[in-house]
Amino acid sequence: MRFSLWSLMLVSILLASSFAIGATVPVEEEEMGAMSLSSAPLVAHDPIKLLNDTDLMDQASSEGWPGSGTPYDPIVIEGLEIDSDAYPASFYAQHISLSVLIRDCTIISTPRDGDATAILDVVGMRFENVTMEACNALVAMECSKISLVGCSLTGGAFETTGSSYVVAFDSCQDVTLSGNQFDELSYSRVYFIYCENVQIDNNTLNACCLSQISSEDIQIADNMFLDSETFGVYLLNTDQTALVRNQFIGGETGLMLYELPGVPTTNTSLVDNVFENGGLLFQVGSSVMDTFTTDGDLVNGRPLYLLKDVDMQGGLMPDDMGQYLLLRVKNGVFHGLDIELNCGIHLCECENMTVRHSTFQNILGYGVSILQSNDTLIQDCVFLNSSDSVWGIGLDMEVGNVNTTIVDCQFTDCVQAILDSYGQGLNVSGNTIVGGTFGINLGSESNVTIVDNVIEDTGTGIVIAAMNPLVVEMSSENVQITGNVLTDCWVGLELSTSREITVWDNEILDSEDSGIVILGMLRNTTISNNWIEGSQGFAIRVLDWDIAPNNDLVLHSNAFMDNNGAGTTYDPSHVQVDDYGDSGANWSIETDHGRQGNFWSDLSGPEEDRSGFLAVPYVIVEGEISDPRPFATMTPYEPQQLGAKVASGKVNLTWNAPEFEGMSEITGYEVMLKVNGSWSRLAMVTGTSYVHEDVHPGESYEYAVMAINEYGDGLLSEPADAHMPSAAADMIVLVLFMAIVLTPIGLIFILNRN
Repeated sequence: MRFSLWSLMLVSILLASSFAIGATVPVEEEEMGAMSLSSAPLVAHDPIKLLNDTDLMDQASSEGWPGSGTPYDPIVIEGLEIDSDAYPASFYAQHISLSVLIRDCTIISTPRDGDATAILDVVGMRFENVTMEACNALVAMECSKISLVGCSLTGGAFETTGSSYVVAFDSCQDVTLSGNQFDELSYSRVYFIYCENVQIDNNTLNACCLSQISSEDIQIADNMFLDSETFGVYLLNTDQTALVRNQFIGGETGLMLYELPGVPTTNTSLVDNVFENGGLLFQVGSSVMDTFTTDGDLVNGRPLYLLKDVDMQGGLMPDDMGQYLLLRVKNGVFHGLDIELNCGIHLCECENMTVRHSTFQNILGYGVSILQSNDTLIQDCVFLNSSDSVWGIGLDMEVGNVNTTIVDCQFTDCVQAILDSYGQGLNVSGNTIVGGTFGINLGSESNVTIVDNVIEDTGTGIVIAAMNPLVVEMSSENVQITGNVLTDCWVGLELSTSREITVWDNEILDSEDSGIVILGMLRNTTISNNWIEGSQGFAIRVLDWDIAPNNDLVLHSNAFMDNNGAGTTYDPSHVQVDDYGDSGANWSIETDHGRQGNFWSDLSGPEEDRSGFLAVPYVIVEGEISDPRPFATMTPYEPQQLGAKVASGKVNLTWNAPEFEGMSEITGYEVMLKVNGSWSRLAMVTGTSYVHEDVHPGESYEYAVMAINEYGDGLLSEPADAHMPSAAADMIVLVLFMAIVLTPIGLIFILNRN
């Protein structure tokens, strides 16, 4: 059996005391003042002490209290004003299993350190419209099925400790508090310890704290917490707690989650709560009080420690506090938050955390900050910075995060929308970033996927680099940048001190400087199938440092469209690629044997002319300066290995796809037939085979195939011939068959007859 120290002291005092049940004395209504909740005058009564069911029935008979004690016919005690000026409790009950209803009463303990109501081992007691005033208005131990409905309870303060419990439940089950008013005179609490299945709804708690300690299955809904001196709700080592649609107004802190080291607070759900002029604080035990700080100072006190399964949905944070601090939290969900000003959510050493459908406005520091956390999902959130803050970071991912996913979020005017360093397993997809200095800024990251994002009007759209650009060991590595659209940025994409980078199928449009800037120290980087158009500077600007050269940088199958090359010392304009004339740069245009060059919109003359290029526009290998095969068009190359075979009076055609499909996917193939020396269209197919059935004996046919994409017809394949046998040839074959096969059979038949 578990008892807190105060409970043991209380029971000892109560059991050692004896009460005399005095005679009732009528009390005039004007003498009761505001204490009565009933319109009828209350009747003054001496303290009540119920020791067991038998004692209860005896007193009910003596007092005329109606009811048989069943749940449907409880014993009713009503209309009394019960006061004690010398005993610890005015109403005391123990070992009661009969149902009791206390209704329309006032229970007062005049002694400063007394209790209004104390119950021990009671089952099925309900208080309705009862006013309780004492240092401790109600104390219950080892009880079940206790309800307080529509009551007014006021706590005071112990003269010796300066604290009190407006209501205290120890080791109780099935407790309901509904529609009550709780008030305090000093520091006091509505207190639960070692309790199960607690329902607290539609109450008003004024300047007092609701404490849940080592309890489980707690529902706290639609309550109002006003001007708490410390916390509106305090949770310590709880499990399965739900806070729904509560309002926290005023006070220092609306909600605090606290725990002892090594004993987690688990499965906490917060839905549509509102915090006004008071914050939400996740706090930690004193043993690690100073383990987490921001800018050298503790933020909102101490952060939360070892919480698990926190689910927060909806709700509003105040303008002047707006910060959630979570340290070592597991399985948490923040849903539908609206946070304005200051910083939003900080996740430190957390696991499996989700922040979705939330808005972070007027960010002074960051919307969400993540440090050394695993498996974090940020989904469908809005980050808006209109405060002109020099920080204003949407997502600030600091050192050591693993497996972070950012999907379908919107960032507007954040100085840096997404900032990350020294992390692994980052996935950024489907986001929209508008304005700010940096869209996505990554340093010393590994295993990164940046897919299908839209980035507009930023300083630099995407930066992939290292925290120290001259230290190879700090390189970003294994980064995939695919399917993004970057428009009206100063620089679309900046790459430096990275390795194993793939930039594929992106659109980089109307950059004020250059589409892609390469600063040096790239290893095994491929830039292919990108569309770079309208840059005021270059499509690709390569700044290849002597102390930090690029190695194995491959560009192929890109479209460089109308990039001006303005603002440089080189002439003429319309220069597409610039390596600052460093012929020793170790980077290349990958040609794939002349089949996968880059398309240049300003290449009007023959290839050897290199119209509009610098004297040394780029280097394939040291000493070579030409791109062997720039694209003539944006359409596909010719299909490969066309074959024509005759079988069963038909021609079967098969071929392979082109080596290069152009700057869009192949939509089909035109099968061509040469007629009278000219090619005509025979059929349109989507696959790589066709059967020509309308053929005639003795005729020869010549075929070719071309691939088609959204830009038009591609190149014709090499032709393939087919010849259909004639009818005369078929007759000769039949005669020979009869002569060779049937004649010997006839001779054998004749010999057998003879």
